[in-house]
Amino acid sequence: MLAPSSFGLQPYKFIVITDQTTKEKLKPAAFNQPQITDASHIVVFAYKKTYTEADAEHFIERISEVRGQSRESLAEFENVVKSSAKRAADGGYMETWNSRQAYISLGFLLETAALLGLEGYVAVAIAAVGYRDAENDWLAPLPKVRLPKDELVQRI
Repeated sequence: MLAPSSFGLQPYKFIVITDQTTKEKLKPAAFNQPQITDASHIVVFAYKKTYTEADAEHFIERISEVRGQSRESLAEFENVVKSSAKRAADGGYMETWNSRQAYISLGFLLETAALLGLEGYVAVAIAAVGYRDAENDWLAPLPKVRLPKDELVQRI
């Protein structure tokens, strides 16, 4: 849930599947790999096909709610988000951009699973990271703004 995404928009959803019947239905789409039905949980990463002005407004509302900031103080950032989304839509690369954001979360899930020592997982990607420059990063003291868990994770 804390994986980074561009602007923090999280244009994706995680679908956590524990229902065995649903896993059986998914297995053919995964080339009949036994992991699909053997695993206790399957996580499907789904990206949002569009990103609308309403989505941007929802995101700005969430920032306002989590950080206790007024909507007015976020107006400039809201315009940046909306104009970036419009450029992506007009340029025909919205789906590509959104799907890449979902892959970032996938990488974080795989790395976290490897670090936790979960059986059956192997990290397949690595990223260089460092320490945040808290003195010069204006975002450092602010709370992370992410979608509520019930909006980001769908359980089946």
